[in-house]
Amino acid sequence: MPVVRSFTRGQWEALGRRLGALPEKGKDEQHLKVGDGVKSIRTQIGAAREKGYTLNELIEQAAQEGIDVKTRHFRLR
Repeated sequence: MPVVRSFTRGQWEALGRRLGALPEKGKDEQHLKVGDGVKSIRTQIGAAREKGYTLNELIEQAAQEGIDVKTRHFRLR
């Protein structure tokens, strides 16, 4: 039998105030899913492909930046 979890309105309001008071994170600190990251550099990926770089070579470049991606992530749609 599932346990119903509930919290007081005061707890939710306190959380809302806490979240509202959080400072904005710098763009460099914000995490992106792999698909969103690839979309953000789509132009550069395309340009690298036009220069003759293979998907595996682009994956190696990503690894040098600490980004673990697979071939399927770099396929431009």
